[in-house]
This record gives sequence, C-alpha cells and structure tokens, in this order.
Amino acid sequence: MADQGIRISAAGKTKDGQVREISLIVPNGSTVEQAAEIARAAGGFVCGEESSLSVWGKKAGRGQRVRGDDRIEWTEPLVIDPAEARRLRAERAAAAPSRGRHGSRHRLI
Repeated sequence: MADQGIRISAAGKTKDGQVREISLIVPNGSTVEQAAEIARAAGGFVCGEESSLSVWGKKAGRGQRVRGDDRIEWTEPLVIDPAEARRLRAERAAAAPSRGRHGSRHRLI
C-alpha cells in the first residue's frame, strides 16, 4: 500500500473575513511553509505580509517539518501590548461608577 501523505488541518481568515478550518493531506516531508501554500490554495485563505505561521498556536519556523495531525495557523501581529491593554482596562474599571452586587445603582440607606 502506497504512503498517501500526512493529514493536517489549517486555520485562517478567508477573503470575506471569516475564520475557517480545513483538513487536508500534504506530501510526506512537507515543511510548514509548503503545507501553508497548499492550504491557502485549497481553503482560500488570505494573509497579510506581517502574518506569521504557527503550529497549534506556537510560532513555527517556515522550514519546520509538519507531522500528522498538526494544525497550521496564520496569526496576525498584536495590535496592542497585552500589558498595556490590561492597564487600560483597569483604568476604565476604576473610573466607572460602582454598582451593587447584582448590577443595580440603588443603595440602601
């Protein structure tokens, strides 16, 4: 029986902005970059110039070999530093009016 390749999945954004995941078979010995190109053609994924590739959410080198059941993802760069986002949320929460236990504004005497 001939070896048919490696089954992987790929997740990314399509032209209409929807996130989609597909399953496909790539040739044995394929790199992350080669598998991403096959998946892009098969799934209609788009990626910006600053997008990077990851396998199961961990950044992957483009020359890294794919293994069975890997999930290749296109990831966008962060818009804001996570620490800065937490700081801004905390400032907004501190400035917001306090509410009661169940969200009401009423106070007991």
